[in-house]
Amino acid sequence: MTEEEKTLKIEETTPIEDSLAQDDGSKKKKRRRRGKKKGGKKPAETGGFYSNGQTFPPTKPVSSLYSDGKFPCGIFLPYDDEYCTTHGIPEEMKKVDAKSKYDERIHKLREAAEVHREVRDYAKKIAKPGMKLYDFCADLESRVRMLCGEDSKIQSRHGGLAFPCGVSLNHVAAHYTPNPGDDTIFTDKDMMKVDFGSHIDGELIDSAFTICFNHELDPVVKASEEATRAAIKAMKPDMHICDVTDIIEEVICSYSCTIDGKTYDLQPIRNLSGHLVGPFRVHDGKSVPNGKHMGSRDEIIEEGELYAIETFASTGRGLVRDSGVTSHYMLTPFGERGRPILRLDCAKKFLSEVKKNHRTLAWCPRWFHEGGVIERYMPSIGALEKAGAADPYPPLADRKGSYVSQYEHTVLLREGGAEVMTGGVDF
Repeated sequence: MTEEEKTLKIEETTPIEDSLAQDDGSKKKKRRRRGKKKGGKKPAETGGFYSNGQTFPPTKPVSSLYSDGKFPCGIFLPYDDEYCTTHGIPEEMKKVDAKSKYDERIHKLREAAEVHREVRDYAKKIAKPGMKLYDFCADLESRVRMLCGEDSKIQSRHGGLAFPCGVSLNHVAAHYTPNPGDDTIFTDKDMMKVDFGSHIDGELIDSAFTICFNHELDPVVKASEEATRAAIKAMKPDMHICDVTDIIEEVICSYSCTIDGKTYDLQPIRNLSGHLVGPFRVHDGKSVPNGKHMGSRDEIIEEGELYAIETFASTGRGLVRDSGVTSHYMLTPFGERGRPILRLDCAKKFLSEVKKNHRTLAWCPRWFHEGGVIERYMPSIGALEKAGAADPYPPLADRKGSYVSQYEHTVLLREGGAEVMTGGVDF
């Protein structure tokens, strides 16, 4: 097989719809899939929910389900093709891709994206009022690890979680995941942002969605969904990032929400933003703010860049600040590469474990508590902070009593169009 044939093989992928067991059947079939049959089991309990052979709950590594290496492509959006979606890469693009330097990266991104889609679908089916957030996060994270093949015997392979699973509630917009001892329960009045990431060899996917059973808050959820979609559809190389930012604010501000008889004009969270994504870097330089006039007016989108486009709609002020107990941490460049002065032996061991398993990616105390890796993990984390080897990322919250929604996709700007890597039947 020639090198050109090998690269073309990567691009001959299956459309997203074919990878999920939600086909073009009738609405009645879709309703039956969600409901119960008298005297029978829910379809989800019978296994084989995914047409690709995945189980329910998902347990099989994605690489084992696509042994030919043809992972599903995302949703392809041709530039300047108004509101048009093409599922699968057009034939003319395959010849371009065969000569592209992004082939290997695309291959890994698609695998990580398929992991996210399958775990995302699972999360939406099991989320319900009364569940403990700690257990929900631990479950989803274990699924990501399994589907990425984190325990793979291939020595050169490194895949798994890109960062802790976020389940920020109501006025908290981001960076909340339960710490050990946190018994918070999700209720039918809550708005929960589910934000998690997956990666294969550092090529990572970042995507989020909102779950809410209070239908009064549907406009808040819809606002962030529509803003993210509008921003993605507008993006193209040589476009100023500020133009995308303007679209986000205009869409969100066009929504209002009535709660208990009081109407709120929705606001974007202006000091939060989407961001460039790089190998082992969730935030890699450029930002795509949610609000006008919040970023540079000169930065330009370039072909080949990978962005996590995320928008937040709020019934509050539209600004967030640090609030609550920290659960997200990340090594600083000093901690990552240097030799910080640590006096505690447990802190030295802890730093070694973080470098080995998480590198430049975010992590949380819960992972070490569950794994029993370090007995004195909290003193170790404190020592790393004091030495300047790790930075805390506390929860970010709008005004208490407000509601914030989030919607996020990872997008690769390609020649001829943007590929929404995380796009699927729920896009």
